[in-house]
Amino acid sequence: MKNIYRGVQRKMIVLKNIGSELFDEAYFVIKESGENPMSEKDMVSEACRIVSEKLVVGKKRKKGGRIIRDFLTFSLGASISFLVTYICCLLFA
Repeated sequence: MKNIYRGVQRKMIVLKNIGSELFDEAYFVIKESGENPMSEKDMVSEACRIVSEKLVVGKKRKKGGRIIRDFLTFSLGASISFLVTYICCLLFA
């Protein structure tokens, strides 16, 4: 059986020692969409930005603030829905 993938090359960016407690390396596979308008330096900078944006080094995320915010958002939406329904009932009843 012939190797149909012979000569195929994928372009990748590999970032090592990214500073994560869980991961040693990050791999970015570049799309094969013809000519890439970004320079190699710009692609590496973008990969570093993505990794640094997702890392929380030495800190644990606080979930309490998010839970409270989600609850308040839900409560506000429910209250507005109730008021709109109540006003419609008053106007059309």
